[in-house]
Amino acid sequence: MARRPAAAAAAALPPVSRARVVITPPPPAAAACARLADEVADLRRRLAAARVRGGGQGAAVGVAAIEARLGLRHRRHGVATMRAKVGGVTRRLLALLAAAPPGKAAVFAHHTAMLAALAAALDARAIRHVTLSGATRAAGRAAAVDAFPSPTATPPVRVALLALRVAGAGVALPVADVMLFAECPWSAAEAAQAEGRAVRLGRRGGGAGGGGARGRHRR
Repeated sequence: MARRPAAAAAAALPPVSRARVVITPPPPAAAACARLADEVADLRRRLAAARVRGGGQGAAVGVAAIEARLGLRHRRHGVATMRAKVGGVTRRLLALLAAAPPGKAAVFAHHTAMLAALAAALDARAIRHVTLSGATRAAGRAAAVDAFPSPTATPPVRVALLALRVAGAGVALPVADVMLFAECPWSAAEAAQAEGRAVRLGRRGGGAGGGGARGRHRR
């Protein structure tokens, strides 16, 4: 079996343009997110101080209590930021779909509530889509993976709504013309792995009009 050098393989990949779009949430949502961020930062400081002090069993119990509160506040902060930007993400996705018909978009997010909100917006506009999340059963997963690239689906599936932990690896999405991170991955490695679902060998042009796959990172 002959294999090409890595440099030759990389040269065969399509060009990728990336843009980071920052969403400004409504003032009440921004204030709620800021308050939770302050609480998370305060708990992190307290946790660091408690670990430095050390101590016996009582100190260990105190550290565990702070860790539990930190985890809860961190999750609440994630949910608050997700809710604050749902509207902005929805508008951005619809604008991308309107700007490049009949292209396809792969959208990654952490929260199923974000995916559900985007699905509702697409349903309201009769834009066909598929969803891959932790709630998707095995049979539905296979059907979604097959339907997204299908050239014979009527109407065509234009959007794949993807949970990062479910579809960030092991799924091939080379037909995607646009990749949108509604919620950014936690690490650069996770982002690169998810982006690799679409930006891979075999990708040839975008939609019906040619061009390369485009990666768009969102916060």
